[in-house]
Amino acid sequence: MNQKVSSLVLTDAAKHKINALIKKENKPNLKLRIFVVGGGCAGLRYGFVFDEKIKEEDTVFENTLLIDWVSITYLRTATIDYKDDRFSIHNPSVRTGCPGCGLRV
Repeated sequence: MNQKVSSLVLTDAAKHKINALIKKENKPNLKLRIFVVGGGCAGLRYGFVFDEKIKEEDTVFENTLLIDWVSITYLRTATIDYKDDRFSIHNPSVRTGCPGCGLRV
């Protein structure tokens, strides 16, 4: 299942960092898997892990990202960036957030 990823944005900084990490691992089939899971102070949280296996229900975005069919519903309008030595997600579709840490999902 390869759903359309309407307005998901992967910044140049994020692309560069993902490609650098893949090159460092010397695994050309490696991709960054982004997912949304329950838990955390805002009810949901984002996760990042490198993965070589593309599952049938995954969406492959820009040949660099893997997003499962559940997570894609939360990430359709997100911007994925890399700055201050970490990946971050800005998601204008968020409905809740944590006033303490600022996490928004």
